[in-house]
Amino acid sequence: ELMELTFHHMLPNFNECWWDSWILDVLLCNNIGILIGLGALQRRSQYGDEWKGVSEQPTLLLKTKRLLLQFTPESVEQYEWKMMSSPKRFAQCIVLAGFCLACEVNAFFMKYVLWIPPRNMLNTYRLFVFFAMVIPAVNEYYYYVTDRDNNDLSSGDMDEDEEGSHKLGVFTWIFLSCTVLEFLIIYKFGSELFSLPWPPHIKWSWLAVGLATLLFFCAWTAKAGLGGTRQSTFKAKRV
Repeated sequence: ELMELTFHHMLPNFNECWWDSWILDVLLCNNIGILIGLGALQRRSQYGDEWKGVSEQPTLLLKTKRLLLQFTPESVEQYEWKMMSSPKRFAQCIVLAGFCLACEVNAFFMKYVLWIPPRNMLNTYRLFVFFAMVIPAVNEYYYYVTDRDNNDLSSGDMDEDEEGSHKLGVFTWIFLSCTVLEFLIIYKFGSELFSLPWPPHIKWSWLAVGLATLLFFCAWTAKAGLGGTRQSTFKAKRV
């Protein structure tokens, strides 16, 4: 919703009334999705699943349930980002959030710049491709940043295989490349379409937020020390 408010002077379909943006989208749709996701993870962490064979289930209903569970993951990983644990982790989470927002906003700009009709299925196919790509990409990025933090805590005695595992994965690089490529396409073909200047309240609001965030980050880093505070070991929980 903040991106819609930021770019509403560029894209006509971003001009929504306040109740559509903040009541329908934020309070209802987004919050309901977040609560359902958190509730599902909490339920899995409390109860889990008992992975017995189909033939070992006593009733037909349980056999059917176990058969359907065969197509679900054996476990669900619950990430612990702990964004405010250190300046380094804060910056890592900001980078992830920035690229995710850029990926979502690119979809609207690509449709506008390339004159893709609303009923065309190209954007739908793009969303499915990115959906399938972002899930493993976030998983790879999470383990990349947490493994690097764990290396800082370790004594440094690692073999070559362990050192080679602490790199960005293939899906993360593909996601970053696709997002940057889409941005370049939008810049090349849409530079002449967006001639309206930035509204003053949007420009000065983002400048104030950026300056405040930068001052906060610098003060936090200085307080933590030049080398930064060492984080505790973070690992994803399997639930």
